[in-house]
Amino acid sequence: MTAGRMSLVALVAFVLTVVGPSLGSVERVIVHVDGMACPFCAHNIEKRLKTLDGVDPKADFRVSVENGLAELVWTPHVEFDPAAVRDQIRRAGFTPAAILITAVGAVERDEGNGEGIQLVSLKTGRSFGLDSAERVDRLESYAALSKYVREIADQKELFVARVTGEVVGDGPGWRLILHRWQPVVFGAEIVLSVGPLTCENCSVGVVRALGALPDVVHAEADHEEDRVRLWTRSAQPDLDAVRRAIEQAGFKVGHVHVEPSKNVSG
Repeated sequence: MTAGRMSLVALVAFVLTVVGPSLGSVERVIVHVDGMACPFCAHNIEKRLKTLDGVDPKADFRVSVENGLAELVWTPHVEFDPAAVRDQIRRAGFTPAAILITAVGAVERDEGNGEGIQLVSLKTGRSFGLDSAERVDRLESYAALSKYVREIADQKELFVARVTGEVVGDGPGWRLILHRWQPVVFGAEIVLSVGPLTCENCSVGVVRALGALPDVVHAEADHEEDRVRLWTRSAQPDLDAVRRAIEQAGFKVGHVHVEPSKNVSG
């Protein structure tokens, strides 16, 4: 790691963690609710929020009347709709205030927003923009993340981070005011020559086959170069399983190269 990258990481006061199974999705939601006064209020809010598609009724769910908070685990890769969350709070008879989320995904430049950046789901391709907050510490956090993303944009390296912030807006155009972020650590990056990849559909087929493997975090295929790249949670991935998945999809595997992840935290 270069000194420049180390200085950027030093701005993030978190312990680096290994990526979990919900990569590329909203993981946790905290809703500030005005008007709660008793346990019945909490029960009513929980009942309403558990009707949302992204809320697993069996998952951890906490409502604090004293602090005016509802905290819930979001189902991996289910689209998060802040408008639906706010609507259910209102249906319960209360007023939704701030919504905070924690999510994981690839951080990329937002081409439609000048020098902006966005978080992109590695599983679904959905994205939302990241904006800076007014507090000095959060401005520094956003500046560090934005600077690094701009530096690696032309290198086409995969950079994944876990971000936490406040949701602004409703509907498809909602964004996240970034409070903090931390890089996600991969175990290994694998580059394979695979063929014949004659078209985009071939690439999609290979990626789907590899995505079904539990150890694979992300995969991408280039049919013009007959090349596949994938990232795994394990530092010692099961290469036989990777080969089988590709061959069962109807393609042949040639040269295989494995190296430690190039993510900023690696």
